[in-house]
Amino acid sequence: MNAWDKPHEELEKRLAKRTVFYSVDAPMDEVAVEGKVVFIMPHDEFWGEGLDYRSEIKTNPTWLDVAVLADAAIRCTGDYHHSFFEGIRPVGESILGAPMYEFVMGS
Repeated sequence: MNAWDKPHEELEKRLAKRTVFYSVDAPMDEVAVEGKVVFIMPHDEFWGEGLDYRSEIKTNPTWLDVAVLADAAIRCTGDYHHSFFEGIRPVGESILGAPMYEFVMGS
């Protein structure tokens, strides 16, 4: 079994109707960020109706966990055009001591 098979199966189990496509060059069971973290995705009305997305504080999320959050962010912001989850980047702010990361999404 290839290392990608199990994580992709798990993504399908966790997201019955998936909108996100995993394009990160890392195994989904690997920790994406160590420690506490918050993920955000700003809404842009050009791409659809919705709201800014902000996750709850997460601790040691795996790439699978982050992919599930990226799927929730797509639904919240209404930006179905950018559905390829390519990574995350720090945005230099924090909430209750947890650094904030923004999803890097492609189309």
